[in-house]
Amino acid sequence: MADTTHPSRRPHKRRKPGAPHTTKLTTPTTAATSIHTLKKKIRDLTRFLAKKTTLPADVRLDSERALDAFTHELAAAKVAAREGKMVEKYRMVRFFERKKASRKLARLVRRRRDSSESDEALEKAIHEAEVEVNYTVFYPRGEKYISLFRDATGDPKVVEKREVIKRGIERQMEMGTLGSREEAEEEEMEGVKKEKVGGKRKREAVDEEEKEEEVVEEDDFFEFS
Repeated sequence: MADTTHPSRRPHKRRKPGAPHTTKLTTPTTAATSIHTLKKKIRDLTRFLAKKTTLPADVRLDSERALDAFTHELAAAKVAAREGKMVEKYRMVRFFERKKASRKLARLVRRRRDSSESDEALEKAIHEAEVEVNYTVFYPRGEKYISLFRDATGDPKVVEKREVIKRGIERQMEMGTLGSREEAEEEEMEGVKKEKVGGKRKREAVDEEEKEEEVVEEDDFFEFS
């Protein structure tokens, strides 16, 4: 028979001595939880564990596990937010460079098709053009984009980093682990859409994090004027 007692008259479950007043702190969050919310949960749990020195073992264990889960989730959320910020910031630069690199590759392929003789230098040029197209597609998402075509003679470190990334992409091509360009482009566009929908708070969180770390980087080379 169904219980017809009014909820206000039903006996309340007793909370264990020393246990937190809410279970929200020890309940893992979803991936959509904001960085600010995760930081607050971590602060609250850290303070709770620091103040309650005589917690029951099971309560402390649950709280420590939740704290560990929130910490890992925060790290992942920061990475995702930074990737979204970088993808959105350099999306148009990468798009135009991808078009330029693709046209260059198409010209070289046509030249090979129209040639009656094998040309080792042409084959190398085609291979390098393929690397450049993939560079614009598979460039590390959390990194500031280094232009393929803009002169970087004033900063040898930037030239070196660009070359390291290109050769890394080339190795993945040779190993067959790079993946599909189409899928990568679709995934990027999906990320851009998500960034536009809920990106303001994420961008603010990333900006705040960068200020806290006091990382100052010159960015003149990475964007077109």
